Order: sequence, then structure tokens, then C-alpha cells
Amino acid sequence: MPGMADKANCSAIQKIRTAAAYVYNNPVEKRLSSRAELYQWNFLSYANRQYPFSEKLPLRKTRKALRRALSVIPFYFNSGKIIPYMMMENLSSDLTPDEVKVWVDSIVQTYNCIDYKDLLSFYESLDLMLLAFKSNTGSEYDINEDYTPGSDRVYAALTNFLYKVFKITDIREVLSMPQEKRIVIGNTLLLRTKASRRQIKKYLHLDD
Repeated sequence: MPGMADKANCSAIQKIRTAAAYVYNNPVEKRLSSRAELYQWNFLSYANRQYPFSEKLPLRKTRKALRRALSVIPFYFNSGKIIPYMMMENLSSDLTPDEVKVWVDSIVQTYNCIDYKDLLSFYESLDLMLLAFKSNTGSEYDINEDYTPGSDRVYAALTNFLYKVFKITDIREVLSMPQEKRIVIGNTLLLRTKASRRQIKKYLHLDD
């Protein structure tokens, strides 16, 4: 029956909208941003702007250090590889804060794989989609998860600690370790950071 098919379609669309609102509102729920589109790392601001967090400069007006950093992006992207973390750190050390913003925007827009046209097809416009995200709250999501209240900034601090103290640049390196070793690292994090035991267990995927 057409009526039942329409209801099923509406239900599927609603689930997609719920999932989208949940994902994009995560930084708001975790107090990383006041609005979903203002958080750089969910890439929402790139839906209608190439350089939402910087001001693009004509190539002839950029310094040699920035031109060198920008040239790395297509080289690695066209090779189907990501830019190594250490290379990013070394290149960014020669850039000014404003140049880093241009460089990061360039990396995101090059590697960004979000199909904004497909996403917006579930809404009438970008403005209405943003309004829908803003109108949702965490209590309205019909999604089960192990929710830890508070800001997610603590996980960035833990990652930074791993890099500075243990010289670990990829959390997957830690997660592939036996649980016994992860417990040792977890105890160090508990003593030397402000993270709670619950946050550390979640971060290191430790069993109860």
C-alpha cells in the first residue's frame, strides 16, 4: 500500500536526520563549540565555504614556507595517502598561526569525503538543516550509547600526553597493545592528568 510505503520512507528519513543531528551536535553536547557549524572538525562549515576558518591568499602573496606546505597536500592525496603526522608538525612549525589556518582548511577541503548534496537532500536547505541541528538536544536522540557527561577536551589532552611522554602519535598503536600494557599506561594517565578513571577506561578501551 502506498500509505505504508510513505510511512516507511518517512521513518527512514527521520532516522537519517536523527543520526545526522546526533553526529553534528556532538561537539555542542560536549561543550567544544556553541553551534555545530562552528566546530571545525565535523567539517560542517565546509558545506558552503572552502576556507571557513581562514582567509585564502593569492599564491603569489604567500610565503615560501606556506607554498611548500600547500604543495605537500596534492602530492599525498593523489598518491592515496594521508600526510604523516610528523611531517605536518614539522611543516607547521615554519608557519604563522594564520598560515596554519589556511593550510588546515586546504587539507580538509582536499581530503573531505562528505557528500553535502546527498546530506542536504534530507532537508530543504543548509539553513534549515542547521536550524534542525540547533533545535535538537541530547535527550531527544533515540540512540543508545555509553554516555560520559562533560567536555571531550580531556581526550585531546590525553592524546597530547601520550605523544609528549610516550612518543605515541597514533592511538591505534596503544589500542593494539595487550590489555596489561594499556592498564599500565592508564595508571600513568590517571596519576598525571585530570582525566577520570571512567574517561581513561573508555579512551584506552579497557574492560571493566
